[in-house]
This record gives sequence, structure tokens and C-alpha cells, in this order.
Amino acid sequence: MFFVIGSRNSSNSKRLVEVASKAGCNESELIHSESEIPLEKIGKCKTIGISSGASAPEIIVQDFIGKIKEKYEVQIEEVENKKDIYNIQKFFNIGKIVSYHGIKEGIENTNYLISTKKQKFILTIFEKRVKKKDLPFFMKLMDKLSNLKIKCPSPLKNKKGNYLFNLRSKKACLVSFLKGKDKKKLKKKDLYVIGKNIGIMHKASRKIKLYRKNSFSPLKI
Repeated sequence: MFFVIGSRNSSNSKRLVEVASKAGCNESELIHSESEIPLEKIGKCKTIGISSGASAPEIIVQDFIGKIKEKYEVQIEEVENKKDIYNIQKFFNIGKIVSYHGIKEGIENTNYLISTKKQKFILTIFEKRVKKKDLPFFMKLMDKLSNLKIKCPSPLKNKKGNYLFNLRSKKACLVSFLKGKDKKKLKKKDLYVIGKNIGIMHKASRKIKLYRKNSFSPLKI
């Protein structure tokens, strides 16, 4: 199913429903209010698509998603315009992008694995939970830790010398790809390795002159 959030009087919203139907999604609907959300139908779907009309406030879209999350356990993946992704190669010295796909893993942000002919990179699009003013700190920290031989992604500078760039209305960055996968079950030796690497990172960070207040700290400094 595909849902367009918007006004019934909006020609833009109606057009989006038509486009979705012509693209092969026969069950495409225009949703104007929460009372119109077909939760029972949604429960029978493996995947649904959500878009919105040009004049639809973002809060309405988030409310729609919130209602679905209240009833079902869902995995949300934000899809960017294909053209936007491929345009990134114009601003970085990475060569030609040959493919990309979304990464489901991720706590706060939207991530894509981007492949060029020679290398792989991770594109991170920062969502609203991340404060824009904090982003330069994290970029510099990753760069400095990587230079100190800490195994962490290294952010790439674009042709203008910046780590961060705009993708639509959001900040984004491109970082190096590290091989690995999630561990579903941790053993005692894994905890030792985690603790050891945290210690190595903290020891290395003493050489880095960067400061940011810990937003997760229960202490008031």
C-alpha cells in the first residue's frame, strides 16, 4: 500500500496518488486525517510507502507514522531521491557511484551503503534528533581518532574542504566503510574486547583538544 498525506483539495496530493497507482501500487490512498488511517489493512502488509503533499505539515506525517507504531512494531527507512544520491559524486573525489542501498541498522539517522568502482562509503543523513550545532564536533572527533589509528569511520571532505553538506533540507556526510557486522549474542571475551577498545580510545582522545558537554550525562556541570 502507498499513502499520501495531504488535503483532498490539493492537486499535488491527488497527483502523487495517481503517480503511485501508475507505478504499479494499486492500493494507493490519500489520507487527510488520523480517523482515515486503515490500520487493519496496514497490518496485513509487509511494506507500505508514505509520502506527503507539498503543503502538508511535517507534524501530520509524523502523527501518521506514530499511529502505526502504536499498533505495530515497524522498521522505518527513509528513501532519498535517486538523483540526489548520484549527485554526491560531483562534490567528492570518490569516482563514479555504481550502486547504493539503504541500511536498516541505525539508531537515529538514515544510512546508505554507496559503492564506487574501487571503494565503498557510508552516506549518513542526519535526522531531527541530532542538533546541527553538534555535527562539526563529531566530524572532527572521528577524523582525529581515525588519524590516531583508532578503528572508526573517517569522514571525507568534499571539494570545498567541508565534511558536511546539504541533502535536500538535511545535513549529511560521507564516511569510510568499515567491514564488520552486528553481534547478536555477546560472549565474555567480546566484553573484554569492547572494554579494551574503549580504554584505547579514551587514552588516544587525551591528545585531542576538543570539548563538548555530554548531553546524556545525569550530572549538571
